[in-house]
Amino acid sequence: MPTFAQGYLGALRYEPAATLDPAALTGQLARIAEQRGVTIHERSPVREIRRGLVTTVRTDDAELSADRVVVALNAYGGIPGTPAGVFGVRVQAGVTGKLSPAALAAVESLRTDTVIEHGELSPYFRLTSDDRIVVGGGVVRRGAHGSLAPSPGRLRAAVRALAPELSDVDIESAWAGPIGMTRDGLPLLGNDSRDPGLFNVGGCNGHGLAVSVANGAHVARWIATGRKDHLSFALPWLRPKAPWLPRGGLAGRALDGYLAWLSAGQSDRPRERLS
Repeated sequence: MPTFAQGYLGALRYEPAATLDPAALTGQLARIAEQRGVTIHERSPVREIRRGLVTTVRTDDAELSADRVVVALNAYGGIPGTPAGVFGVRVQAGVTGKLSPAALAAVESLRTDTVIEHGELSPYFRLTSDDRIVVGGGVVRRGAHGSLAPSPGRLRAAVRALAPELSDVDIESAWAGPIGMTRDGLPLLGNDSRDPGLFNVGGCNGHGLAVSVANGAHVARWIATGRKDHLSFALPWLRPKAPWLPRGGLAGRALDGYLAWLSAGQSDRPRERLS
């Protein structure tokens, strides 16, 4: 456990875990797929999935029919013909300026021990190779599309609460990106009961870097072998859809209020610091 985190009520250290660059991971997976004969069509948003003797996927420019279709849209769900239960939200992250020697010494263990606080949408921290802190867990908004106005206040407060030496550290830049969430906080992985050739994967709830890669391997094996025996003992989210979510104007406003409450709670709840 990092020394500066001794003032927190609880923490978990999982030594085999590591952090990685999402863009580098995505690019390498794409390169491996293309080397194995996969054709990737970027900027081809799916508009509809039609069921039948074969499943048809419609984009703006073409239609594609296939015996098996894997819907792995995650935060970008809601396409007609896809299972419901996953909704997109935009979450925030940021990076500090370069740390002073004293501040860097206080959080040096972040270089090997990434910290994630307990609780819903809690802040997480890691140290970059050029001695800055990346922090996530700022403002949350409904919808996968669009951007968040820069709101570094909560990110700044989270960083400064790590140690007294960080009391004057500021956020240099902030950004936002979408994640897919479910009502019960669990992902989903399964095929449709009415159409066994239609698979649905998503709802990673902010853990998509690990979960989506693992789920991809599970679905590939399922399709290749026609069996899912290797999944049932390990995955509590082996299911074709997530619990029902209310839709409409009133439900949307209620969800907006809940997300605003979560966002505010990240900086308002009391936390101890190492003195």
